[in-house]
Amino acid sequence: MLRIARRAAGLTQRDVAALMGCNRVTIARLEGGTRAPSRLFAGQLAAVLHLDNGQRAALLAGARPTSPYRTHRGDQPG
Repeated sequence: MLRIARRAAGLTQRDVAALMGCNRVTIARLEGGTRAPSRLFAGQLAAVLHLDNGQRAALLAGARPTSPYRTHRGDQPG
């Protein structure tokens, strides 16, 4: 679903990675199903890709919980 949505938005993996502040490999792994996004990342990705409510719900359903100690970029807080 992610690859189709990305292509429908006219974006490359590199474009999405730049918008999300992550590496292109992360986007490739998410599209390939070898990595599950955090709920935070999934919500932000849904916005970037302009997913409809059903697509957003499906993406969030497969997401893992977001750690309160990490952001989607892996930065440590304060």
